[in-house]
Amino acid sequence: MITSQKLMDPEFPHGPDNKVPNTFALGYLINTRCKETYIEGYTKNLLEFYSFKYKKFNQISELTEEALFEKALSRGYNKLLVIKQGNILQDFIETFRDEYYEKWSNVTLAGHILDRGDQYWQLHPQLFYIDLDWWVVAGKPSFGIRDVDNPELYKAVAPIRSTETLVEGEWYNPISVTSGIETKTYLGRWEGNELLQKLFSDPNTVIKPWPQYMRKQKEYLYPEMPDFYEQNHCISELFQETSGWYVANNEPINKIDQVKNLKVLVTHCAGMSPWISAYINGLKPGGTIMMIDICGVGLAMQHQAFMEWDGVDWNSHIQKVIDSNPVMNWKMFRGQKHLERQSNQAKSIEGFTEWWQSDNRRHLNVEHHKMDYLSYRKILRMIKTKISSIDEQEMLMIDLSNAFNYEYTSLIADLSSRIKIEKEYIKFLDSKNVYCKTIDLEKTYKTTSMYKLFPWSKE
Repeated sequence: MITSQKLMDPEFPHGPDNKVPNTFALGYLINTRCKETYIEGYTKNLLEFYSFKYKKFNQISELTEEALFEKALSRGYNKLLVIKQGNILQDFIETFRDEYYEKWSNVTLAGHILDRGDQYWQLHPQLFYIDLDWWVVAGKPSFGIRDVDNPELYKAVAPIRSTETLVEGEWYNPISVTSGIETKTYLGRWEGNELLQKLFSDPNTVIKPWPQYMRKQKEYLYPEMPDFYEQNHCISELFQETSGWYVANNEPINKIDQVKNLKVLVTHCAGMSPWISAYINGLKPGGTIMMIDICGVGLAMQHQAFMEWDGVDWNSHIQKVIDSNPVMNWKMFRGQKHLERQSNQAKSIEGFTEWWQSDNRRHLNVEHHKMDYLSYRKILRMIKTKISSIDEQEMLMIDLSNAFNYEYTSLIADLSSRIKIEKEYIKFLDSKNVYCKTIDLEKTYKTTSMYKLFPWSKE
């Protein structure tokens, strides 16, 4: 017998979770120099996506580094991670958060800190962390603009750098940099030069180039550079190629009181989540699970697991699946860090294993459709057919989960578009025989003031 309404209430997977101080903030740096309209558009969409994904964090945005620093201080934030428009963050924020107190809390500045030889050092503004308490004590130095062709010679403190580099052959990428005492004559300078001169002159600063494992957690598209198109492979590799399967979900799974006599469950691929939802919400014997997902590999793997898993230990089963599919790299099996938790969750649900091993589960009608939830007209036509097949005492439930805040689709649909599409679903499914479970984007954004975060947003 199911007694708990919320069977899974994990820590917010993309939130601070007390792992960073409440004076820490994400500072989005608007890129005003994008070379093409289209790349400016989808990088805006990415920032809107991240503003929702990390909505539990303090967040600000501005047009310049100094303006970000001042805004952060005015709101009581003294630890700032600056994220420039053009980043694909992947797991960078989560990794940084989890390591913060161990590795980053005592750091003055971390970032892409580059040795430019006879021209002064560069702090690339794409993504860096700064202790704003130091910035204030240092006299609030300017960030420093690129001026590589200036013929004027000048002297500045040179830092002490490692001879070892982050990438073999890239001499400009040292693995460590510390403040120095000797001066050197320079000709020309790069972004961040004024900030770095202050840092390198202060013996009490702690400076860290991003280590290689952190750099691998994100990509930068260089939309302001004339050769930005070379980075477009990142978009196709990480987004348009949707060959990945979420082996476990990180979202709460709820028993919905409004759902009675469930005949059809419309859901997505996410490990055991669709099946747990079907069980706890009482999907009828002979009922239908309608799997709709943008990922064809995910649909195929979900089908395979439905046929092969014995219902006992999901974690162990998936590990064997991963081991037996060496051609599929680790990125194709997503959500692995949630595997053990969701596996234990299933074991704790009374009767779930018995239901899974029963003919009632085996004889469910499971459909698989490779489609994007943003293609709402096509999907609603299919759902309309399902609605016509149920009687007045039966129900259809559609779980849209995070379909409108999915990294893959954020490129082609901005916040306004996703809200409009969500409204189309809700309007269509406004029936006593249908329950539609969504995130409610509009309410969430208004509550968290995300509309006001970016200069292009309209409330």
